[in-house]
Amino acid sequence: MAQLAPRLHFKTKEEVAATLAERKSADYGIFSNRVLFLLDVAAMLIAVARIWPITLVLLAFLGCDFVVFIMRRHRVLARYNAGQPRLSTADDFRAVDDAYTQRGEKPPTMTDFEKAAGFAFVPEWRTALRYREVGRFYADGLLVDIGCGDGRLCWRYHACPPQNYYGVDAPGLVAILREKTNDVAHALAGTAEATTLPDHHADLIVCSECFEHLTEPGVALREFCRILKPAGRIVIQSPSARRLRNLNPLHLIATYLGRWLPRILLPAMVHENTFVDAYTYHWDFTRQDIEAFISDLPLTIEALHGAVYRFNPNGNLLHRLAYRVARWPVVNWLWWNMTIVLRKTCTRIDG
Repeated sequence: MAQLAPRLHFKTKEEVAATLAERKSADYGIFSNRVLFLLDVAAMLIAVARIWPITLVLLAFLGCDFVVFIMRRHRVLARYNAGQPRLSTADDFRAVDDAYTQRGEKPPTMTDFEKAAGFAFVPEWRTALRYREVGRFYADGLLVDIGCGDGRLCWRYHACPPQNYYGVDAPGLVAILREKTNDVAHALAGTAEATTLPDHHADLIVCSECFEHLTEPGVALREFCRILKPAGRIVIQSPSARRLRNLNPLHLIATYLGRWLPRILLPAMVHENTFVDAYTYHWDFTRQDIEAFISDLPLTIEALHGAVYRFNPNGNLLHRLAYRVARWPVVNWLWWNMTIVLRKTCTRIDG
């Protein structure tokens, strides 16, 4: 991949939009969620009225939609998993970082992705809830933010004092952190698998919207465990394989069953990079995946729950009600992201 940068294609706005549209298409069959909701309600009402011929017709529509969804998702994921060139090493990402520098541009951040995906209208409270969810685990000591991006957890959301913050990411991104904090925060050019930090250094490790992009998540967790102090925590925000991708009731049933039978799920492992013509890892995780990663590490799962930051707990009545419902255990299984909290139980790593 050493020759990646000279031949790297930077996508136009139209190409970025096409990439995002294809990624979104893998979450749907024939119908949009609005139409699926109407079909679901109609099928239930007509079934209650015992008008069986029409009920069967509606169920047939839903069945066809589910089949198209499965076929489309298989096709898109197969193309992604075979995609080349693959960004898989630190050198690969550094080459992309250097390519942006040569163009006189800063590497894209999460803000750039949000704008490209049409999230420019997303209210500040939604982004703030996501970062504050991980920030609330900080009590004292040193916070290490793996895949920190531009370090917004520090300078924008003030999770900890800048002098206690260590941000680890590509050189171009941590340069923004250095600039935003006037060199007070610790900006480290490194990777999740090789942070360059000493043993037993961090009181809290945060990895938000990064863990899913790692080539070897298990190796990264071993590195997290190495630099974490005893009784310290690791807080990861990452996509869930049990995300409810659409409102087809057959997909809902499959998603619930996936809690115990994860093989029936269709998680993403690789997807096309949003801004350049390359492919990156994008794992969707299950609890079973996390348990396998930490099976030989002194780590235990302290908590694992779905994200609820699409609803404002301080907003209007509907938002407050939806926020509470989204936290119910059975409903909470279905959210697109999950927060994983791990605690270190001893001082050494076997093996």
